Amino acid sequence: MRLIIKVVLFFLLLLNPNCLLHAQSIVFGSELELTQVRPGSKNKEDPLNWVNVNTNPDTWKKNKDLLICTGKPIGIMRSEKQYGNFILQIEWKHMEAGGNSGVFAWSDANPNPKSRLPNGVEVQMLELDYINLHKAQDGQPLSVAYVQGDLFGVGGVTVTPDTPRGPRSSALEGRLGRDLLSSCH
Repeated sequence: MRLIIKVVLFFLLLLNPNCLLHAQSIVFGSELELTQVRPGSKNKEDPLNWVNVNTNPDTWKKNKDLLICTGKPIGIMRSEKQYGNFILQIEWKHMEAGGNSGVFAWSDANPNPKSRLPNGVEVQMLELDYINLHKAQDGQPLSVAYVQGDLFGVGGVTVTPDTPRGPRSSALEGRLGRDLLSSCH
């Protein structure tokens, strides 16, 4: 089954889970079968259930149409269902300059106890000032392309991007700006 998943988030969400359920669950966002997507149609979207994997019960909270994460402790929330083929639509907003976040896909959802993150492919979602507040491992400034949509392997997973820009699939140009971010919910 192919799905469109619509989610508004602030920090880390995880797809393709394969681990035991944690007691805390939050209903947030919706899914729609891809076969139902037609221009101008109004189809019934089913709610998404998210499960707190390794954070405190008060790390995640729902406030109207927002899912808010304190970031303490660092950890993950995952979808209750497993998805294979999907289109993921996300709007996000950081509440502090230099915020670091991402979405894991194609993951086994078993967090490493040291990093608190699973293996998988991460889609980077950094706040724009991240590149001003942090440097690359070689001490050089980070590119704005590093901020949004950068794909890379985590926890031993490697990716081979079809680009000449190294082991990460970074954007050629930055398409996010303060104007766009201010319009997010």
